[in-house]
Amino acid sequence: MNRMFFTKKIILDKSQFSLYKLEINLKKLWIERMKIKNFISSEMEKNHPRFSVQCEWEYFFTIKEKKLFANVIVVDKLLLAKYMKSKRPRFYISSPKRQIFTPKSHMIMGVLLTSLILIIGCTFGVKQDFENKQKELIEPVVEKKLEYDNQTTFVEEERIDVDFCAFFSEFFEKLYEENTELFLDSFSFEVNQSDEKINFVVLGVYPEKIKNNFEKFKVEKNISQDEILLKIDSVSYENEKVKTKVCFLKKKTSEDFSDFQNQDYEEFLISFRNNLISFGIFPSDENLENHSLSFFVKKQDFENLISNYVFKSEKVIKNIITSSTFGEEKIFCEIVFLSLEEKFHGFSFEEIFSEKLINALCKQDKTKKLPVKIEKKVPVNDSLEIIGKITLSSGEKVVLVKDKNGKIIQKPDK
Repeated sequence: MNRMFFTKKIILDKSQFSLYKLEINLKKLWIERMKIKNFISSEMEKNHPRFSVQCEWEYFFTIKEKKLFANVIVVDKLLLAKYMKSKRPRFYISSPKRQIFTPKSHMIMGVLLTSLILIIGCTFGVKQDFENKQKELIEPVVEKKLEYDNQTTFVEEERIDVDFCAFFSEFFEKLYEENTELFLDSFSFEVNQSDEKINFVVLGVYPEKIKNNFEKFKVEKNISQDEILLKIDSVSYENEKVKTKVCFLKKKTSEDFSDFQNQDYEEFLISFRNNLISFGIFPSDENLENHSLSFFVKKQDFENLISNYVFKSEKVIKNIITSSTFGEEKIFCEIVFLSLEEKFHGFSFEEIFSEKLINALCKQDKTKKLPVKIEKKVPVNDSLEIIGKITLSSGEKVVLVKDKNGKIIQKPDK
């Protein structure tokens, strides 16, 4: 009996991907002993901003006027993050119409077919035949019912869901680059059945700056107005610097629970506690019933503490709260891990604690005044003249002074 399940058909418009056309000189590549993929990657690093680090990409070949071209499709990872985790994501671009990021088995067939066409085209010059074949390759699959692996698949179109952690991390990275003196007075991230929420208090950035960056970033990432919300809770001033309290909020979709699996979360808490102790840090409070612990850690040790945790990439955290002040040497931290009863995904240390966020949390005032050493002076009146100092066998220090009559007197050195 055939099993039925749903997959997503995602059609990306021109604002959601970039398309580049690179001429391939096979003779030159052969002489330089360079692979086509390496050549394309090298050229894209010159042409596309933040290529490779923040991108998913692939390419296909076309021939025009007897020249070979690589057509490179680049899509932002943030845009694809959620759907790349789905069992059968199917991505299309609107122009030229074609499916992208296809399964490996399909890609191998495509490469073999393309290679065969290239050989025929180059050998016999059948350009028209190649272009006809190419049209067949890039025509989108429009049928609503597909058959493979003895399973029936129904295609369902849905909008792309945003990875909240990735969105905030990239937003904060840009904010920090523009305001390197900012300091995070407090930071918290909470996830529950209905939403994901980030609260933070930032010192040194005005609210309008945060709002403007937020709106620009949403437009840049093609995110709808109601998908992620920003709220400025309060604005105050401390030591002549602005202090802005901010809230980011994202409502969850049903997709967030589609591949949920129960885990024994207690081991993650115990492992983190052991990680603390290995740094000489003991929790100030621990509760195995609600899977929480709190502790103080030196700012200079915070990054190593997180990176040393074995399960730093596991999405097992429900809530985390950090707080400190610019003048303090330590950060207070409270972590709540998920429990078996909670049927939703958490987040990981690795997702939220980026390099820039840790820098902003762990800044410390290095302008503390050193204590001034005051030299004690022996009280003398105008009629006494100091002629020397000696240390007695008992260890006591005395000052030798001469009075107005020329008599030498011993006085304690106070």
